[in-house]
Amino acid sequence: MNRFICISILILYSACCLCATFAAAQVASPTPTWFEHPDLMQVIIGGLTVIVMFFFLRTLKKIDGNQNRLFERLDDLTNQVNIMQGEHNAMMGRCRASAGKNRRHTDERPD
Repeated sequence: MNRFICISILILYSACCLCATFAAAQVASPTPTWFEHPDLMQVIIGGLTVIVMFFFLRTLKKIDGNQNRLFERLDDLTNQVNIMQGEHNAMMGRCRASAGKNRRHTDERPD
C-alpha cells in the first residue's frame, strides 16, 4: 500500500510538471523543442530513474525471499542428513558388534 501511494504521488507530480511545462511553452512566442525544456527533461529522467529503481528494489526483495527459502530448505536437508547419518552409525555399530562377537567365536580354536 505504501508503494502505491508513493507511485501515485510521483505520477501526479509528473503530470503537474508536464502541464506547467506545456503552459509555459504556449506562452513563449517561438515553439521550442522538448530538449529546451529543463523541467520536462527533469521529469522524464526522474520518472525513468524511479521506474528503474522500483524494479531494482523489487528484484532485490525477491532475491532475498528466495535466499531465505533456499537456506531454510538447506537447513532442513542438513538436519535430515544428520539424522540419517546417526541412524546409519547406530546400525553399523550394532552390526560391527555382532560381527565382532561372531568372529571371536570362530577365531577361537579349541586346543
